[in-house]
Amino acid sequence: MRRFLFVLAERAGEWVPIHELAESLAVGNRSIPGMLGAFTVRCRNRYKRGTWPFKWEFRDGVHRYQMEPETARLVAQLRGVLAPDGNA
Repeated sequence: MRRFLFVLAERAGEWVPIHELAESLAVGNRSIPGMLGAFTVRCRNRYKRGTWPFKWEFRDGVHRYQMEPETARLVAQLRGVLAPDGNA
């Protein structure tokens, strides 16, 4: 799931289709829903959150995901890409 979040963070503000996420993660499209199901359970049980740290939509027969730039900055900081002040 970390890689999923990292891919969305790298493309902050952009709607990313499921097939592009699957390709970036080197998994099949059908693996993504399983990852998200497990992540949902973890968010609810461990972190007491009812929502994901990204948006999703189903449009034109395709699932798409998007991470807000502010959330992406936090993910990047956790990944070690940016310093706490937001600079590289």
